[in-house]
Amino acid sequence: MQKYLKKIGFVQVAFFLILFFGVCLRIFTPPFQGMDEQLHFARAWQVSEGIFLSPAAKVRDIENENNPMILDIIKKSSKIKKLLLHSEDEKFLVAEIPRSMISPDFTFNFGSKFNKVNFEMTKNFLLTSIDSTDTEFVLIPTTGQYPPLAYFPQATAAFIGRSLNLNAGEIYYFMCFAALLFVAVCVLISMKLLPEKKFLIFLLAMMPMFLVEIISTSADAVTYGICFLGTAWLLSMRNKFDEITGKEIFALIILAICLGLLKSVYGTILLLYFLMPRQRFKKISAFIGLGIFLLFTALAASGLWIYFSITAKDVEMFSKFYLGYDDVDIVAQKNFIIENPKGLLVALFNTLTYSEGDIRLVKSFVGMLGRYKIYLPNYFVLGYSIILITLGGFCGKLNLRFWQRIFIFLGVFASIIGVLTVEYLIWTSVGGELIRGLHGRYFIPIALTAFSILSFLRPPKYANLIVLLCGIFSASFAIWMTYSVFY
Repeated sequence: MQKYLKKIGFVQVAFFLILFFGVCLRIFTPPFQGMDEQLHFARAWQVSEGIFLSPAAKVRDIENENNPMILDIIKKSSKIKKLLLHSEDEKFLVAEIPRSMISPDFTFNFGSKFNKVNFEMTKNFLLTSIDSTDTEFVLIPTTGQYPPLAYFPQATAAFIGRSLNLNAGEIYYFMCFAALLFVAVCVLISMKLLPEKKFLIFLLAMMPMFLVEIISTSADAVTYGICFLGTAWLLSMRNKFDEITGKEIFALIILAICLGLLKSVYGTILLLYFLMPRQRFKKISAFIGLGIFLLFTALAASGLWIYFSITAKDVEMFSKFYLGYDDVDIVAQKNFIIENPKGLLVALFNTLTYSEGDIRLVKSFVGMLGRYKIYLPNYFVLGYSIILITLGGFCGKLNLRFWQRIFIFLGVFASIIGVLTVEYLIWTSVGGELIRGLHGRYFIPIALTAFSILSFLRPPKYANLIVLLCGIFSASFAIWMTYSVFY
């Protein structure tokens, strides 16, 4: 076995396994079961139609029309006896999609409980033709602000699917497989760019949570792929000593724009640029200047997109309306932080030291099935976490200096604080002492960077085979759990 593996190559086998198990998991996972996937799908469909900036609409203008998904939300509003809307004249980002794409067998209303599915439902969805004249408005306040880049593979597949007159279910699965292929290629290139950490990259890619997101229409798929690719490339550049080329500078700028557009909190990945040998530049000032320019470019791209997609449209964030958090107010929260910065520090400390929350974050980082928050067993989460740290983190020597490890740690820590601060602003009650809305998958994009800090051991003799078997077991376990839960 070891001889055949060495002959074929670990990277090639890993690429095949990601694709194979991704397809299998997609087959057994009912449509629209990813995290917030209905909202992501609507935005991806919108982008495929060339609508790059989501339009805004007043709820009053569309709530009386035949839009079941919006009515479900309003119905829940009265059910839980909370005023989720301060006014029906508030504006939210919306998408208009064919009603035939919203299969009643797999979509849900916000007051419903989980229902079992069967393959006959999937077959019916695959045979459902699209009626482009019968459409429905969908509120997408959280995903409507995402840039077209975040849905590039899915939107491209949707456009091609419509051009080929494919059925509704066929287009949906085409979108999901396009996302899977995009991420798998990113992972493949990442392993080739950074062979020292190929085990870590593969193990991260075979986590149930990672697989669940990359086989869906979620923007997380593109985010994971680009963040892994960018991290691997920047870390690989620390071993280059020839003069930097114009093509490399251009690629760095493109990477900065991509990270800024996707999610600015992951822009700290660009700090890995400073690990590059300074000898590649004629002047130290050019080296530092380019690094600062890259960080500024990421921030500028993020700021401009937020302005045009949200601020200029005068739309409301989704938190109060979506979950009934009538104690959330972004403006008031900002003022609280300015007047009482210690309050934010207290909330950050409490959240990071909250043991029950930490366990939940680890579970949702390694594996969680769909929007119903079905966590995998503790023994699996613990076991796979140990494998990630030992075979993934410790093994694969990067020959980093101590100051470089500290520098990487500070960058990772900055991203973590950034994620926590964003959640504090948009999901947490004003002055709250514990941040809510956190999810482990938010930290997957910086996982490769974080675990690289631990790299200092050479892999054991049969590490290739062991890592592949661990990845196979992880994906197989996720498929088995998915089948047992949904069917």
